[in-house]
Amino acid sequence: MSKKIIVSTLLGASLSFATWGYFPLQESDSGLQVRANHYIGFGDSDTHYFNADVRYVLGTSLEIALLNVGFQISDPSGLQNPVLSARYQLGEKSLVFAEYALPIGLDVSKYNDDFETLAKYVYTGVASFLQLGYQHAFVLKPRFSWSSEIGYKMFFSESLDDGTINPASRIHIATELDFNSKPSFIWFAGANLEMPISSSELEDNYYGYTYTLDDDFNIGFKVFGGASLELSKGMFIQEEVSFMLIPIGDTYTDNGLAFKTSLKYAF
Repeated sequence: MSKKIIVSTLLGASLSFATWGYFPLQESDSGLQVRANHYIGFGDSDTHYFNADVRYVLGTSLEIALLNVGFQISDPSGLQNPVLSARYQLGEKSLVFAEYALPIGLDVSKYNDDFETLAKYVYTGVASFLQLGYQHAFVLKPRFSWSSEIGYKMFFSESLDDGTINPASRIHIATELDFNSKPSFIWFAGANLEMPISSSELEDNYYGYTYTLDDDFNIGFKVFGGASLELSKGMFIQEEVSFMLIPIGDTYTDNGLAFKTSLKYAF
């Protein structure tokens, strides 16, 4: 397989999740790659943002990345929490990864008196988190690739003037299929499942009670698909469409239909 095909395949991984991609690192991935993203969603939260991702690959075993560096236009507007990410390759088809979302982005303090709204925003990416996970590629062929991911995501508490919100930890499972109809063009499709394994809690210091959201084991399910096209050597444009089929309870308000456009360059 040519270097061009390999790079195109691995840069075609889904944009729906924090990790750069699901697929194993190849020798051709070594070096610096950047990605600029525009996301707009239509649903309860109507999320709209611009951000950028940067990754550096050392050989075929270690990837270090800074993801989600950008600005959210929709309410609540402001800087997003950037994500530090690392992936380490265990073998030809297996990787482990770790991610940490830095708590320096959006300020939700203005929703201090509305715990339901706070819960919605925390679930859609405001809160800081630590995620550990494992990725495995079942098929790596020139024309067809299939990989998956499983992770455990632990959210950190969000302190407010009158209380604290403690989001539930989650199990995350996802899979993606890539089809290389041409060396410079890729179709991809996949799915993402999220399941809280405990209940989120909202501690109200003013009234002295704790409100439980009862969102444990409410499975959320999202599907996505799209295409990636190589515009010139090392430069790609990608369009992804996603749809949340099942939200997590009444408080998980990720968008129903969303579009994400990305421009990527491999140095």
